[in-house]
Amino acid sequence: MSIYLVKEEDTIDKIAGLYDVSVEEIAYINQIPYPYRLAVSPGVKMTASANGYAYPYISPWVLRQTLPYMSGLLVFSYGFTEEGELIQPVPSDDTMRRMAEEYGRNAYLTLTPIGPDGKFSNSRIHAVLMSEEGTERLLSGLQREVREKNEVLNFLSESDALTGSLNRRGFMEKAVQMNRENAGKEMLILFADLDHLKEINDSFGHIEGDFAIRRCAETLKSAVGENGVTGRIGGDEFCAMIPGNEDDGQRIREQIRRESNEFNCDSDKPYYVELSVGYHVVRCGSELVISDVLKDADKALYEEKKKRRKSVKKHFEQKK
Repeated sequence: MSIYLVKEEDTIDKIAGLYDVSVEEIAYINQIPYPYRLAVSPGVKMTASANGYAYPYISPWVLRQTLPYMSGLLVFSYGFTEEGELIQPVPSDDTMRRMAEEYGRNAYLTLTPIGPDGKFSNSRIHAVLMSEEGTERLLSGLQREVREKNEVLNFLSESDALTGSLNRRGFMEKAVQMNRENAGKEMLILFADLDHLKEINDSFGHIEGDFAIRRCAETLKSAVGENGVTGRIGGDEFCAMIPGNEDDGQRIREQIRRESNEFNCDSDKPYYVELSVGYHVVRCGSELVISDVLKDADKALYEEKKKRRKSVKKHFEQKK
């Protein structure tokens, strides 16, 4: 595939001549309607964008090049029978939908009435539309599919793939919600950091580094419990929010230390997995800005990090 940047004086006929292809082929491939107006690039800002379309087998690279210029993506993935039964896409259209979400574009589920012979079938559309039962079955199937797909997308957009915790976006959304629902109550904001992740990665490899990150996420979740929310907001950085006061902050920090010590005593890993934890107590309300509170908790974390061991290598301390 060639990418041609259109200039001021270009016409579709001129471009066709340069590449020795027909005008009709260029118009079809680029979906340019007659009278074949061209958008000049670079130098002229496009004032409008249009829906594009794609099938599940499209290359992710092509989608990344084109999605920024689309206002929406028509996803041609599902078929249907004459009885109105939805036919699942092969391969899955999950990647297309996730990428549309990533670029802030709407993904529109577009049905493709392909018959058993692999050809477009107008009779299939007619059969479903003429049958009240078939139409109801198709609409019901579509509603169910869209609902389930959106649930998956919402989870993926809010969760951290490595740990299963909330990611930065998910944590901030939950924290804002907790602040709104607990106006006037005290809330504990914790900021935690895995000690010496770089040393673990450099000395034992990134697989071990990922293990340490997952272990820290589990420890934090266990200490915070079901009443709070936890999230991984950076490479080795975690946050938590839970109803509580200064005493609760001390208790949770000690619990994290205790669980970390128990794990390190039993673990055969050649390194320690430990968290430095800072916290800040706030009162929920409309004046509370979560991002500002995180900065205060981060300052408290900085003081705690001064107390961490110099190296996480277990043999390091033994040699000392």
